[in-house]
Amino acid sequence: MRACLVTLLGSSLVLPPAAIAAPFPDSFPDSFWVGGTTVLAAASAPDSDKPPEVLYEEGKKAYRLGKFDEAVQKWEEAYDKSDAPLLLYNISLAYKGRYGISGDVEDLRKAKVVMKNFLVVAQSDPDVDPDDAEERIAEIDAMIAEAEAKATKPNPDGTPDVEPPPPDEPKVIVPDGPDPGRTLRIAGAGAMGGGGLVIVTGTVLGIYFGVRGQEFSDELRQLQADRPGVCDANEDSTACRQQDANIETARTNGRKANLGVGLALGIGGGLGLVALTAGAILFVQGNRRSAEWKKTGFANRLRVVPTGRGMALTGTF
Repeated sequence: MRACLVTLLGSSLVLPPAAIAAPFPDSFPDSFWVGGTTVLAAASAPDSDKPPEVLYEEGKKAYRLGKFDEAVQKWEEAYDKSDAPLLLYNISLAYKGRYGISGDVEDLRKAKVVMKNFLVVAQSDPDVDPDDAEERIAEIDAMIAEAEAKATKPNPDGTPDVEPPPPDEPKVIVPDGPDPGRTLRIAGAGAMGGGGLVIVTGTVLGIYFGVRGQEFSDELRQLQADRPGVCDANEDSTACRQQDANIETARTNGRKANLGVGLALGIGGGLGLVALTAGAILFVQGNRRSAEWKKTGFANRLRVVPTGRGMALTGTF
């Protein structure tokens, strides 16, 4: 019975003449004989339950739609159930078609192997026509050679046109010993912070003394404006002398306030600016020393030691 099934499939499980020389029927009946049992051709059944004829039809449809992965899967399942040699021809063409989409030369190699297996079966079985299998193998060989040549085509500089391997992950080298720039960076940050605080403090004090100086200036002008009325009767009167004393006090307070403005803005701003500058210099120097320490730390850990056969470079990694 198995020989009858193989003969049946051998006459029908092939692609149309446009793809393969052997013909195939347009459709299978709703039921057919497999191993002496009538099986319904239910396309909705799982692949494991489908007869080879149904799997062949589904693979043929997938092939025509360019779904070569599905065509390979369907036809390989059908071959596994039927051992029909002509399915090997179809499977080889499906792998070749998949290469046109994937660009993976491995698909061509699989197509070649399957087609060679079909040729071996056809040459040993007089009932199987090898048809153009040898021409197909030669065609696939040419495609493989072209793909491999393209993958190794040299660039103008003579190097192969192949994708370079991914770079190795960089190794993080941590030098030995303390960071010599850390102290300078801390000092620089502290100096810049202190300088900023001095500038802010000087500015606040300058504003305070400026406001007080304006108050004393207004008070002095008012006292000077009131003096004629107080001292008109008698310049030597107690009221006139008190008015003059008040005027002098307002004048003195105004001078002190002006001096406070100058000191607060001059000294505070000047010292703060100096501290900021010095802190920035220290911070930059600290960064520079740390960079040099990191750069030279790895080299400092390498040493050349003599061995029995010469010299060796050793170190910690």
